[in-house]
Amino acid sequence: MKRNVLFIILMLSVLFQNSAFIFAEEITDETTEFGTGLADMSDEQWAEFNAKLPLIVDVKPNEIALSRVENTENQLFSNSDEEIIAEKIGSEVSYVYPGDMSSGSIASSEFPLSDAVDVSQSLTFPPIGNQGSINSCVAWSLGYYQLTNNNCVARGTKAKTSSGAAVKENIMSPRFIYSLVNGGKNVGTYYDEACAAIMSYGCPNIKSYSYNITKSNLKEWCINTDVWNSAIYNKPRRISYESNNSTEPITATTPFVINIKRLLSNGYVVTVPTFVKSFVYTTNTSTGAYGCRYMKNTELGAHAMTIVGYDDEFWVDVNNNKKKDNGEIGAFKIANSWGASASNYTNGYLWMSYDAIGSESAVSNAPKSRAAAFDTYYFIEPETEYTPLLVANVKMTTKKRNQVAVKVGISNTDTTTPDELISVVNNYNIAFNNASQSWVSEDTTILDKNFTGGTSNQTVTIPFDLTPVIKKAYDSVGFTEKTSKRLYIEVTDAVNNNDNITLKDVTIVEPITGKTIASSNTSDLVAINNSVTKTVDFEITPFVGYDENQDITLVFNNNIQASTVANNIYLSKDDNIIYPKCDVIDNRVIISPPTNEYTTDTDYELHIGTGVKSKGGNSMQSERIILIYILDEYYVY
Repeated sequence: MKRNVLFIILMLSVLFQNSAFIFAEEITDETTEFGTGLADMSDEQWAEFNAKLPLIVDVKPNEIALSRVENTENQLFSNSDEEIIAEKIGSEVSYVYPGDMSSGSIASSEFPLSDAVDVSQSLTFPPIGNQGSINSCVAWSLGYYQLTNNNCVARGTKAKTSSGAAVKENIMSPRFIYSLVNGGKNVGTYYDEACAAIMSYGCPNIKSYSYNITKSNLKEWCINTDVWNSAIYNKPRRISYESNNSTEPITATTPFVINIKRLLSNGYVVTVPTFVKSFVYTTNTSTGAYGCRYMKNTELGAHAMTIVGYDDEFWVDVNNNKKKDNGEIGAFKIANSWGASASNYTNGYLWMSYDAIGSESAVSNAPKSRAAAFDTYYFIEPETEYTPLLVANVKMTTKKRNQVAVKVGISNTDTTTPDELISVVNNYNIAFNNASQSWVSEDTTILDKNFTGGTSNQTVTIPFDLTPVIKKAYDSVGFTEKTSKRLYIEVTDAVNNNDNITLKDVTIVEPITGKTIASSNTSDLVAINNSVTKTVDFEITPFVGYDENQDITLVFNNNIQASTVANNIYLSKDDNIIYPKCDVIDNRVIISPPTNEYTTDTDYELHIGTGVKSKGGNSMQSERIILIYILDEYYVY
């Protein structure tokens, strides 16, 4: 159901008169052993994490998928002879949300699939990377591979040229993500914490922040304010998942496999947690490329890898008898982050038999001592574009970064208590939420580091996206243009020692307009095992809507001539003019959203031209422009 909002526009004539490369193969540490890097999570931890995520229940085809299959006069037809319409890129996936699981599964959409897809050959997929001996696979798989590729698909950009050279401004930096979740050590990182870092902070590109992780720089957090700010614009819409619930051997028609194939057909890639050092390899495959026959049940080398393609006709010799047996046909192509020349991989990739995904094999004489190579995949759904509504630039000083926790809040200006106050990372123990808690039991020395790994006081200015707290407070109501809100920045020193955190300047920025307002409290506030807070009263310029399908109703003082509305009321976005459907009812003009829905987390301009006239002949003396920002849903990970 569409939501409706009202603007009051006065059309009194009196008022009118006064209106005013080389990086894919670079290894930074000499080593004969590649790092892995997925920290051990118990079944309970995985279940707790998955319970917070949207569950994928259906995937519809976009224009990329439909272009892969045969068509007649550019139209595709389902079994019922009805035309299949391409879903808008970025809106292909249907979910069931936590707490809503009883609503039942959604019927699978019609989705014609080709026999094979290889996203790694697309210009959206970056060159094979190399994590070397650093245990950073989660950041490489989630950030460098998946966030890069999926962003490029949604935004129509490229990660490499036709010659294979990296387009660095569109490739996401694994170093940025890894440093925020590794506790200052060369250790594996928790999957849920890496996801929280991406959802909270986004990720900068490797042109602005090098991908190159070494044993010396892995202790450093980024301290460049501009880099942090650029990372925000690469935040995804959500991270979701699907698990395999089948106890039968896995085939090309297993629903779990079909949804992965659909996402790949749409141009995306997905990430899987697995145990790479338990893989059993072979070159008995269709092309002689390396393949994974099955995974032993030894759980060695916890690792994050990226599925980049599939081929329903590809053969991997599961039972190693050099014959194509039943159950051996069909495989996924998987990218690793060990460079293009790692042993047991072909140019950095291997093929994994569908059969290897299941704990039970359909192949006769297949090894019995095996486990499912993976049973869950994770999908980063990109934003076609993301613009934060407000950003807080927070200047602070400390010599122990892992003691710092930041929360942001919002309220009306007539109160000093926030209506909503949330952690900038939803209470995950990563950067800017007492990251020491994850590692203090292992190594207390990491508490003695500043932002770049030193031991002296250091001052940084970090931009934090305030849009999530605005969503939490207003994603079901919105508010009108030029509404004043009080923003809160709370900084906490939660470790009981003699060190402290100094909260210095706080400035709120509205990226849509460039407007900035600093806190009136210019004093330094020192937190010693407590919290300090600064506030900023800010008049938010745009109308903030709360539903991507909502109508907008303009209310005038007088009844409107319907014939004067066409082409005189329009939306503009990125220099594109959109003439929406407008219904005129007396003194109201009801504007339908462009192309059925607004793009959330971005801005539009609503133009009301001077050609709009009342039935009495009055018209506006000058054009009126209303900025519109539509909130996406608030969702806690």
